[in-house]
This record gives sequence, C-alpha cells and structure tokens, in this order.
Amino acid sequence: MFKIRIAIVLIFLFVMGAVLTVQGVSDIIKINGYVPDFNYDSMTDVKKGSFVQGYVNNIIDCYASETTTETTLGIETSSKTSEEYFLMPLINDADSDKELFVTISASNIEDRKNLYAVCDDTWEYLDGNTDIDFTEMYIVARVKKIDDDLMPLLLEWLTENEFYGSRSEAEQHVIPYEFVVYRNLNAPYISLIVGLVIIAAFAVAGVIVYKKTRPTYPAAETGYYSPSPSTPTADTSENAAEAVASAGGFTETGRPAPVPIPDIPQPLQPDEFFARPEKKPAPAEEKEPPKPEPQPQTQAPAFVPGDMDGLDTSALSTDGLDYYDTAEENDGYSEFEFSNDGDFADADADSIEISD
Repeated sequence: MFKIRIAIVLIFLFVMGAVLTVQGVSDIIKINGYVPDFNYDSMTDVKKGSFVQGYVNNIIDCYASETTTETTLGIETSSKTSEEYFLMPLINDADSDKELFVTISASNIEDRKNLYAVCDDTWEYLDGNTDIDFTEMYIVARVKKIDDDLMPLLLEWLTENEFYGSRSEAEQHVIPYEFVVYRNLNAPYISLIVGLVIIAAFAVAGVIVYKKTRPTYPAAETGYYSPSPSTPTADTSENAAEAVASAGGFTETGRPAPVPIPDIPQPLQPDEFFARPEKKPAPAEEKEPPKPEPQPQTQAPAFVPGDMDGLDTSALSTDGLDYYDTAEENDGYSEFEFSNDGDFADADADSIEISD
C-alpha cells in the first residue's frame, strides 16, 4: 500500500511538471510571435488559447463578478470578490460595422480599478463631456472560451438595458470568448522553470524510492574444501535429509553439505601425448650418385642371325650380286632365287655374299 501511494505521488509530480513545462514553452512562443491588436485587427477569427493586446478605451459595464464567501457554522464571516467581468465594445476599422462586444475578465485589484475608471470615463463621454481625459490602460490578454454560466448573464444584461430586443439578436453581436488579463508577462518563463524543477524533483525522488524499496538478496556464501583421500560416505546430516525430501518438489530448504572429492591417481610417467619431444639431429642429406658420362662407340655391334622378316631391306642394292641358275653354278651354296626387283624368297643368311 505504501508503494502504491508513493507511485501515485510521483506520477502526479511528473504530470504537473510536464503540463507546466509544455504550457510555458507554448506561451513563450505565442507571446514572442505576432499578437493581434484588438484596436486594429478583427476579432471574429480569434482562437482559444491565443493572445491579444491593445488599449482599453471603452468599457460599458461590469455585468458579472465571482465572489468567494467564507462561513462558520452556517454564518457568513467574510466575502471576497475574486474576479469581475467587464463588457467592452470592439471599435476598430475591421469590426466597426458589426457592433461586436467582448468580455474582459480581471482578477487583480489594480486591473479592476483601472477598468472601473475607464467605464466611468466612457459614460461621462457619452453624456456629453468631450474634454475628459481618458484613463489609459494597456493589456495583454489570453483568449478563453466564455463560461457557460456567463453567457446567459451577458445576454440578459444586453436585453434589459435595451441594447437589443431579444436574446437571440444580442447573441449575434457577442463574441463567445473572454479576454483574461495577463498580468505578468514573465509568467511563461516562470511556468517553464517551475515545470523543469518539478520534473527534476520527480527524477530524484524516483531514484531514492527505488533504492529504498527494491528487494535485497543475501550475498552468496562460497566455501572451499580441500580434497580428502578418504572415500565418500553417505551424508546423514539434517541438510542432506531435507535436500532429498525436497528434491521431488523443486524447492531448496537448505544448503547441502559438501561432498569430499576422492584422490585421483596420477601417472608416474607423463603421457606421451603431453610429454615434451626429445631433440633429435636432423637426418643428413642424401646425395645423388653421379651420372655416367657418355662414351663414343668404337665398333659396330656384331650381327646376330635371326628372323629377317621384320627388317627393312629397301635400301639394299642387289645390282652387284651374281645370279646362278643351277645348283652346279652356285658352287655348293644352297638353293635360292632372286627376283629382278631385288627381293628374295628362300635364302640362307650365311650364303649371302656382297661383292665389292
């Protein structure tokens, strides 16, 4: 409940600061821009939220006022007029033929005194005193839509004082806005500064509340245990029993007792994979044996008898060979025949004689 109240207060601060900041920036832009003058510019196109300026030269009357009354036990103890509403005719070149009226509202006492003085000067002038010195009053006002309860009072005043014959006729000559006297021209800057201060206070308060209300978690305890050479034994402690009992429900009831770690046997010799390799000399480079140098051939290779079918004999000349017709003429050589074209069919390689 406390957190909800804090959140509501912080949200209220932020909204109020944002509204004041936006309103201040908007008013600064409007005031520093072009502000219509109701003594020269037409007021028929005036919009809600804009600003107007000018000299208040004529006031017909104060037709309504807002009074704050304080009572004690049902008895009125004091009353105070907080705001008054004055009827001003718009007399300028743009609206002179339309005969328009607008409401000026003022809450400051000095502004209301000046408006009453202008009203007295107006009626004295209308009574025929043309030598009067008019009270000079210059205002900057914000345009506001006239309140719903003010419009009937304004129309009633116009008809009762015989300005118009009916309320509908009077409504055609009334601008449904009121000019709220903007007393302090530095108000937009003040609004901007106050809005920024409230937003800054919201940010600081939010950080403080967050730090105080955020949940705190206990610091985790870390224990270190040296391995014991003894074998692990069953844990019969209360924590272990609670942990086993709560294992099926996925809840943690206590920190489990540490389990000792058994000794791990270490190898006497380091593993060959992790052992540092021994330094070995690099193998000697093997030299290629020298190639034998080519030797010039001194004699032709011996002829080996054999099959001569695959020999090419086209280059052999048979013109110098003796031709024998019979076995007696060949002087004991085996029979052979030679053709005229140099080819031979049956011959013995040893019987061939090549003449010089």
